[in-house]
This record gives sequence, structure tokens and C-alpha cells, in this order.
Amino acid sequence: MSVIKTILATLVLLFTLTACSELQYYSTTGFAPITSKGHGASYWLEQMHAIRTMTAEQRLVTYQLWEQDYINDPDDNNRVKLALLLATGHESIRNLERAREILTGIAADLENHSDREFVILLEQLINEQLLANNTIIDLRASNRRKTRQIKE
Repeated sequence: MSVIKTILATLVLLFTLTACSELQYYSTTGFAPITSKGHGASYWLEQMHAIRTMTAEQRLVTYQLWEQDYINDPDDNNRVKLALLLATGHESIRNLERAREILTGIAADLENHSDREFVILLEQLINEQLLANNTIIDLRASNRRKTRQIKE
């Protein structure tokens, strides 16, 4: 009788472990999907991801629409949206100086802490990109001078 109980317990354990073996981890290549509830940093990161995956025509249309939204109603949401497009979009629409101008003073006005932190990080990103661009310009000018001196 104890042998039957042992065999039965082993079979139950075996079926339980077999059922658990079907649980496999989810693996994907590429970026993880970003979901949000329409506010906060997760929403803005979702927008940034959408901007980066747009085609050239979509970028142009999106820029025109968001620019018009900003002109019609320059509220905080439209300001951040347009600045994000100008800061992280393709070179054809990128304008870091204008993005910084649009974001000037907005971080203090935002009520949502997550939005405020995202705007601060976006401003830092813009400032670092502008500084890097200026450094590249200075280095190119220095390189041209030194090349001219070498030729002389």
C-alpha cells in the first residue's frame, strides 16, 4: 500500500512539474514596448519612441501639426511635445535652440512631478547637445587653422 502511495505521489509531482514547464520567458529583439496612461515621463518616452520611428513624411506632417497646436494653444503639453520633436527628431526638423527657447521656464510650472523631471532631463539633453555642437565647431576651426599653418 505504501508503494502505491509513493507511486501516486510521484505521478502527481511529475504532472505538476510538467505543467509548469510550459511557462517560458518572453523574449524579443528590439525595444520593449512602452505603455502609459497619458501623462508623466512614460508618456513622453512613448512620444520620443514614436518620433524616432517615423518616416520622413510623417515627421514633416507631425511637425506641422504640432507647430500649429503650439501656435493655437501654447500650453505646457504642447510646448513639451513640440520641444521634444525639435530636440530628438531627425536632422531635417531638429532645432535645438528653438527647443530650448520653448522649454524655458516650463519646469517650474508643471504640477506633475514626473513631467517636471522629464522636462529637466530634456533641457539637460538639449544643453549638452548644443555644447557638443559648439565644441565640434571650435575643433573644426582649430583643425582648419592648423592645416593651413602646416601647408604654409
